[in-house]
Amino acid sequence: MFIDINKIGPEGVRLDSELGLPDLEGAGGELLPVRGATLSATAFKGSRGAEIRGRLEATVGVVCSRCLEPLDEAVKADFFLLAVPQTVEQPEQGNEDDPEEMARQDALLLVPDGRVDLEAVAAEQIYLNLSRKPICSGDCKGLCSGCG
Repeated sequence: MFIDINKIGPEGVRLDSELGLPDLEGAGGELLPVRGATLSATAFKGSRGAEIRGRLEATVGVVCSRCLEPLDEAVKADFFLLAVPQTVEQPEQGNEDDPEEMARQDALLLVPDGRVDLEAVAAEQIYLNLSRKPICSGDCKGLCSGCG
């Protein structure tokens, strides 16, 4: 699924979609199944490209970092992207002391053909919002149920 930023009208674009994302690759090379991924987003034409605000929700199959049992992790992420055609002159590096300017730089997405791949955006948001050390429960004792 794509948004063509060259075809966004003055009224913008609203999307609500279920995504059929493939399994993602974990840090150790294991496959992380993604289920129930939904994306809601609005895109408006800006002076340099398109401003995309959205929310992603998905369930990802991960492994407990203590006991190695499989579990499902719910991922909910709000995001903002400034999609800019790659042909547009890139902005100068902003003031590193200005948090707003740095956030705008972090949100910059270069799109060479003017099309934003929403499945790639969704996969990136899942990676950015997954727990680094998922735990099945607060009282998980790990591999040894006796001593923890």
